[in-house]
Amino acid sequence: MFRFRAGDRRQPKPYRQEKIGSFHNYHVELSDKSIQFIENLTLIGDHAGKPFVLRPFQKQILNALFRTRDGERIVSKMFLLLPRKNGKSQIAAAICLFSLLCLGQSQQILSAAATQEQASRIFDAMCEMIRADATLSKLCEIIPSKHRIVCEATNSFYCAVTSGGDALLGYSPTLVVLDELEAFTQPKHRRLHAALTTGFGARANPLTILISTQTSDKNSLANEEFEFSRNLKGRIENSKVKRSGQYQNEKYLACLYFADEKADWTDRKVWKAVNPALGDYLNEDFLEEEFKIAQKIPSRQNHFKQFYLNVPIDSLGKWMDMSLWNSCKGTSPDLTPYKCWGGLDLAPVNDLSAFVLLFDVEGIYHVKSWFWCPEADIMERSKISQVPYDYWKDQGHLRVCSGSSTDFRQVRKEIAEICEQYRLQTIAADRSFAYDVAQGLIEDGFNVEWYRPGYESMSRPTMRLEKLVKDSEIIHTGQPVMDYCMSNVVCESDAAGNVRPSNKLRRKQDKIDGAISLIYALGVAMWDQPKVQPSVYETRGIFCV
Repeated sequence: MFRFRAGDRRQPKPYRQEKIGSFHNYHVELSDKSIQFIENLTLIGDHAGKPFVLRPFQKQILNALFRTRDGERIVSKMFLLLPRKNGKSQIAAAICLFSLLCLGQSQQILSAAATQEQASRIFDAMCEMIRADATLSKLCEIIPSKHRIVCEATNSFYCAVTSGGDALLGYSPTLVVLDELEAFTQPKHRRLHAALTTGFGARANPLTILISTQTSDKNSLANEEFEFSRNLKGRIENSKVKRSGQYQNEKYLACLYFADEKADWTDRKVWKAVNPALGDYLNEDFLEEEFKIAQKIPSRQNHFKQFYLNVPIDSLGKWMDMSLWNSCKGTSPDLTPYKCWGGLDLAPVNDLSAFVLLFDVEGIYHVKSWFWCPEADIMERSKISQVPYDYWKDQGHLRVCSGSSTDFRQVRKEIAEICEQYRLQTIAADRSFAYDVAQGLIEDGFNVEWYRPGYESMSRPTMRLEKLVKDSEIIHTGQPVMDYCMSNVVCESDAAGNVRPSNKLRRKQDKIDGAISLIYALGVAMWDQPKVQPSVYETRGIFCV
């Protein structure tokens, strides 16, 4: 049941079912009402069954969000940037319940996310809180099939929607919560955002809440909100109110928890400043383990910085330690007796195309690479981008396609001539751009596998390549175009910790085609490795005769 715990200084009257719908009649500040209501809820997840005791940073957010002037809420939009595992979904669910039950009649509360699974998190949290309390269970009807919660006492409802759901059907919301905003990366997500936030016209004082961790997409909604928020006067930054800034807007509340570009990402004080729940419901041992992994695998440093410290994406460094890559330069023996795997990354019209062969020489990988570029593009990049394409061409490191576009017939012919010299097993190619050349190579008798450049297929070979370089188990020739491509790679991570080279974080003129081809080749090489069968003694034991 709803109750106030012993020791609570306010000690207001106990809630009664008939009073919750008219909660706004109490002569208490709106922010105090929200805190009183939420602290009578029950936590979920690992802390299920425990009372929802708001932490100081959560009370600060609620006090700022629900502050009023002349009885009206001032804030109409909040951007909340919190690292992972700091209770974003729980506080969002609690705010939605407060709005559903305590802010008057005819409330329409919508939460949205990029996927149905993400959209369900707030709904699931609200359902657990409701089922844990007898009074809320009587007041609220849960409709799981529609991800909807209805309160007849206030003639109000809550609904979770996605870009593939009911978002475009003409709601008139009083509260919209967009969760996991960092995942809003596609045009359909912008349409979802527009559909929900443009339905406010009929409401006197609507509210939008945007919740996110740091994003790796410079063109995303989350990055747009972050760049505006960090320059806003009066923003809350790591629990401190900042008066400096370029913009002033009292209706926009920015609550940002992040480490800036100059902060020491290894400093535990920095961790604590940007993770207000650290040592509470964010386990310190868990973060220490993630940190140890990040120290051993350089690409995981960006993952750690982005998801646990919310470091702005501009400060995330390049993927490959070029001093280690350069230390792997060496000479190769005659490679014709050894098996090899190929990776092909073609420019769709012009610019750089790459083909890489990866040889397994008694447990050590050896790399050979070839590059093509249209002649017109070579001159342009040499003059404008100050990249020495012309020098590479003159030195034989870059093959020329006459004209202003990639000559796919030439590329196919030369790749076939290269492959005929070696014990080629498989060529990996992206169907999107290399289809015609790959089909020609198949007709020539070579085995080609389509390779999707997504997180799932790219993560393992990307991390494996990094480890090979670190352990000096790969040898390359110092081909300058390949070195250039490797130096340009910036990796991005997803929420599961998978990594891949990013086209969003690097500059467009910084080419990575050679690195992509090498990762493709390593990927198919890993697939072709024979699986080690367990010993018969491990499965059935030893028979005694």
